[in-house]
Amino acid sequence: MLGYVYMHNMGWGWAILMTIASLAILGLLVGVVFSAVRDQGPSPREILDRRLAAGEIDLDEYGRARAAMSREGSGGLPAGPPTPA
Repeated sequence: MLGYVYMHNMGWGWAILMTIASLAILGLLVGVVFSAVRDQGPSPREILDRRLAAGEIDLDEYGRARAAMSREGSGGLPAGPPTPA
């Protein structure tokens, strides 16, 4: 009787496998939602680096902006142009 009720006589192995698969899909969905919520765009440092690379600002303005960010605690890095990799 219990075999018919639980997975139509397919056994406990299938019930356990389907439970694990359901939990894995649920975990995947939760991970996707958290990663979408957490990704909120580029940091101020990344925007500043892109503007320098695009030529929108010069090195002096870049240095002043980096110094201001480190004073405010946003950047945390010393002011100056990025070092080439």
